[in-house]
Amino acid sequence: MESPVEATPVRIRPLADDDTLHFADFCCGGDEDDQDFADFLRDDALRLQALKFATTYVAIAGDRLIGYVTLLTDAVRLKPAERKKLKTGDVRGSGQDHPVIPAVKVARLAVSKDQQGRGLGMRLLKWALLVATGVSESAGCRLLTLDALPLRVDYYKRRGFVLNLDEAYEGKDRPSMRFDIFQPDPPPWASR
Repeated sequence: MESPVEATPVRIRPLADDDTLHFADFCCGGDEDDQDFADFLRDDALRLQALKFATTYVAIAGDRLIGYVTLLTDAVRLKPAERKKLKTGDVRGSGQDHPVIPAVKVARLAVSKDQQGRGLGMRLLKWALLVATGVSESAGCRLLTLDALPLRVDYYKRRGFVLNLDEAYEGKDRPSMRFDIFQPDPPPWASR
């Protein structure tokens, strides 16, 4: 059977006030973390967007909200060995003297339960990468970051994200991870 994502074109766009009509129907699962994602959309996303703290992009199929990604600016502290791994190409100086690296952070990413496993999460992650790349054209931005749910760490590792090792991130409930948006050999999902 064809899924709604396959049958109906999906548009990704910034969250708007009239999207609140779709919030009650959005469900990405039944556990506590899933409820937190639905609560964030209903209770916080528009407010944080109005404050210019974060921007939420919604995935719409027909007239149905089927996923979202929330982005904000970030800066990540890296250990010297981690900074050495950032590929700088022909740029003179490696940036190893700069311990804090600018980034765009995926603060939230959720897909409705009936659309999970159909590629929408990757599409939203690719959207976040495109936004981060765009930011890098007008302001400093080298990384795409996120704090992964423990169950999702391996998922993100398979997509090229690595754990941040600085002491600032030790002992966190949600491991801090990063993706170098300018790595020379990106994984297929991140190819430009």
